[in-house]
Amino acid sequence: MIKKILATLFLVVPLLFATSKPGHAYDVPKYDGPVNDHAQVLSDELEIELEAYLTKFAQESNGAELAIVTIKNLDGESIEDLAQQFFDDWEIGKKELDNGVLLLISIDDREMRIHTGYGVEASLTDSVVGRIIRNDIAPEFKKYNYEAGVNKGANNIIAAIQNPEQFAEKEKPVTEFFIFFLVIFLITFGSGLMVYIAAFLGRSKSWWLGGLIGVVLGMILASITGAIAFAIFGLILDYILSKNYKTWKLQKKATSWGKTSGGFFPTSSSKSSSSSSFSFGGGSSGGGGASGGW
Repeated sequence: MIKKILATLFLVVPLLFATSKPGHAYDVPKYDGPVNDHAQVLSDELEIELEAYLTKFAQESNGAELAIVTIKNLDGESIEDLAQQFFDDWEIGKKELDNGVLLLISIDDREMRIHTGYGVEASLTDSVVGRIIRNDIAPEFKKYNYEAGVNKGANNIIAAIQNPEQFAEKEKPVTEFFIFFLVIFLITFGSGLMVYIAAFLGRSKSWWLGGLIGVVLGMILASITGAIAFAIFGLILDYILSKNYKTWKLQKKATSWGKTSGGFFPTSSSKSSSSSSFSFGGGSSGGGGASGGW
């Protein structure tokens, strides 16, 4: 029995070790200053310049620290997990302030991350760091201008920490929502216009035409809710326009679109009036004449 248990352990234990993943698969190097170009994509001149700039910034900003790290690849790690490993091992930022920032770049994987401490999250919001990556760093990296991308990224990260309100104003307005609502408005307006035209053309002939058109348009352009809304709109329009049309017909008033403000308000009468082709010659009076009574 004991032999069977030992044999089972000898088989199972190695399998567990083989399938288990170590907590730190990536060997995080020791901290060696604010700029660590392990992928060797930065010149010595830029490294020296950035290190002096970041050191001065840390001293002048009550300890806010920015570390820049370039690596060849992630070695199977996710960019988020590896950034956290660097952050934890290096303890970026002051302990009582948690104001550290890490710019981690994996060249072969074409991935990067701006990892922030709790103390700078108010300035470096997700939208701000996302904009820095999309608009400042990524365009340069696509052209293999790693130095320009790193330099722009570092400068704008610092700018956001120093002047969060001013930096936030530089963000480009999000036009996607405006375009979306504009499209919705145009679709709704166009559909409403088509329902109105159908209701106007179907006055008194078919009070249900506007509602029917509304249902069809609502089903095509919106949903069941939209179909119901357009149907009600069409029926109400058709009812009002048909009622006005019949009333003006009985009163022998104009019923055309132009003379009824689109079928809602009559602006002129079509009653016939007697007239003569005779006209005066344009004479004037000096006030003479007489008045009398009886």
